[in-house]
Amino acid sequence: MFQHTKPLYTVPETLELLSQSRGKFYEEVRTGAIQIIKRGRRSLVTAAEIDRYIEEKSSQIVTSVESGGAKRYVASGTSVAG
Repeated sequence: MFQHTKPLYTVPETLELLSQSRGKFYEEVRTGAIQIIKRGRRSLVTAAEIDRYIEEKSSQIVTSVESGGAKRYVASGTSVAG
């Protein structure tokens, strides 16, 4: 995976690594897709958790679904690797 330079990342650093918006990140936290560590008022993410999250998301198959004339994309939990 990614060569990490430290064991813990702040939320802004994690957003940059994952190329995610703050809203999407906290949605993933609420659903349990990514775990955070609280240190006082700070929220931190471990390097191992970032790797796990990326691995989980990269193994999903994305399919397009049309509904009411609009196309949207849905990820399934099925792995593409053999």
